[in-house]
Amino acid sequence: MLQTSTPKLDPREQHYWTALPQRGLNLFLRHLAPAERRGRPRIVTVPDQWARFIEDVPASEAPVLDRAHFADWGERYLDCDAEARRRDPPGVKIPTGPFADILAAWHGELAYDPGAVRAPVAIIRGAWDGLVTDDDARWLFDAFTAAPDKRDIKISRGTHLMHLETMRHALYEESIAFLNAKDSLGGRCV
Repeated sequence: MLQTSTPKLDPREQHYWTALPQRGLNLFLRHLAPAERRGRPRIVTVPDQWARFIEDVPASEAPVLDRAHFADWGERYLDCDAEARRRDPPGVKIPTGPFADILAAWHGELAYDPGAVRAPVAIIRGAWDGLVTDDDARWLFDAFTAAPDKRDIKISRGTHLMHLETMRHALYEESIAFLNAKDSLGGRCV
C-alpha cells in the first residue's frame, strides 16, 4: 500500500498549501525531487512573472505595478535569453539554485554567518512582502550581533519586488540614505 505524508513545513511554506495550493505543490515536489534534478533550470514566462509580481498585493488595494511598465520590462526580460522567443510559450531559462538557497535559509541553513558581519546593515523590505515576514526580518536583524549599526526598514505598499513598483523611489531613497549615512538619526542606525 502506498503511504503519503505531508512534508514538515515552516509557516511560510504552510501558507502556500492553504492560500496558493499550486505553489504548495511546487514546494512539495521540490522536497521530493531527486538531488540531481533540483539544480535543473526552469522556464519562466512573462505571464508567470506577472503572477509572481502581483501575488502579494491585497485585492482591495490599487496595483503597485503599471501594466505598460511591465510590458516593456517583459520585452527586456525575454531579451536576456537568446532562446526565450523560440520557446512555446516564450520564456526565460532560470537557474533553480536561488530557490534551493531560499528553501535552505528558511530551514536555518544560511550561506553565511550573520553574527560574523562587522559592517553596518540595512534590511529594506516592502510591507506586503510575502517572502520576508516580520518574524524573518526580526530574526535576521537580531542575528547581526557584530554589526556596529543596523536598521530594519519597511516601506508601505511594497512587495518583495519593490524595485519595479510604484514605491521603488522610496526604496532608492532609503538605500542611498543608508549608504551615505544621511538620515534623521545622523548616521546612527538602531
